[in-house]
Amino acid sequence: MALSYPAYRLYYAGLIGRVFALTLRFSVIGWFAASFLELSPAWVAALPMASSIPTILLSLPSGVIADRYDTQKILLWTAALTAVISWILWIAVTTNQAGVTELLIWAVLAGVFAAIASPAQNAILPRLIDMRAMTSAVALTSMVWNSMRVAGPAIGAAVITVFGFGAGFILMPIGFTISAILLIILKPKPEGERADSRLSASGQMMEGLRFIVRNRLFFNVIGLTFSFSLFGMSYVILLPSFANDILHASTLEFGLLEAAAGAGAVLGTLVIMRLDAQSKGSWLMLITAVIFGISIGLFAFCRLIPLSMLILFVAGFSSSIFLNIGMVTMQLNVPDQMRGRVMGIWSLTWFLPPVGGFLTASIAEFVGLGPALTIAASTVSVFAILIWLTSPELRQQKVKEIS
Repeated sequence: MALSYPAYRLYYAGLIGRVFALTLRFSVIGWFAASFLELSPAWVAALPMASSIPTILLSLPSGVIADRYDTQKILLWTAALTAVISWILWIAVTTNQAGVTELLIWAVLAGVFAAIASPAQNAILPRLIDMRAMTSAVALTSMVWNSMRVAGPAIGAAVITVFGFGAGFILMPIGFTISAILLIILKPKPEGERADSRLSASGQMMEGLRFIVRNRLFFNVIGLTFSFSLFGMSYVILLPSFANDILHASTLEFGLLEAAAGAGAVLGTLVIMRLDAQSKGSWLMLITAVIFGISIGLFAFCRLIPLSMLILFVAGFSSSIFLNIGMVTMQLNVPDQMRGRVMGIWSLTWFLPPVGGFLTASIAEFVGLGPALTIAASTVSVFAILIWLTSPELRQQKVKEIS
């Protein structure tokens, strides 16, 4: 339904380019650091974490910005600035000038711009469609994030396999440039109800935090997804090191591993868009979180690449269903005047994996990479069960049908 609106179609095309370019860092930069620069797993994990630190620090202030200022302009400027620094990084790679310092600078700046843009990407939706199409818009928008967070790295790995690092790195500035151009053309509806201008920025941040803490449904869904992203999705960050150091995979085999997880994520999103989750949303969140944890635990000790591909396919499938249900629940229940701030907190879901990857890599220094991934994956399953058992609000929540 949402794709019947011209403004949403234009926004959607730009979102695909932006998210695709952003997620490429997990494979293109990760594989470049692991195989070309020959950095340790801790350093490979530190690069994406450099993007996550400013994102985490700016998540709530960025939500205030989205509630107070024009969301289209926020998205336009952040896309344009990220395109500029990505073109500079590509030039550095193609001229053999890219090292750890250049990668870290790009990661920090990209993290700042992503943090500012993330709440606005969700807050702009009511300006693109009628509210009756919101469920469809949420599903399609979350499909981009949930599929591209794994499919993007998979495509990047395939490109550097065939064409080399120069081709892989140029995809990032191209994606951001296309997004900026489409945002210039976009003509959304006027802004809706804004946050209370009588409150200061700090007051609005506190108001957003109080809303989440007092609303147990939001508090539990956000807590569950945070644990999932922090611990479980750390495997995405460490996959280049695991493939290179443990599986001794070639660049082609690394690309196939990424592609398997990406295919599972896409299929999971397509399934949840057709599935009647109205009466079993919380059950699906629990089951898919447990399945995901078990899958990554099995992958950590598997040494056969074909079997590893199958396991990652299951992990991508279950993670996509889990995150889609959480995102739809949030969007359908948040008030418009709080949307930017709540979505600012929620946006940490997409940027916590690098932090978890760094923590898991630190543990791996003592116990090894396989056991460290198993510990992280087990944490997801255990935490999901505990949250579900202690949260009647989540158990009683019925996710509206996504169609």
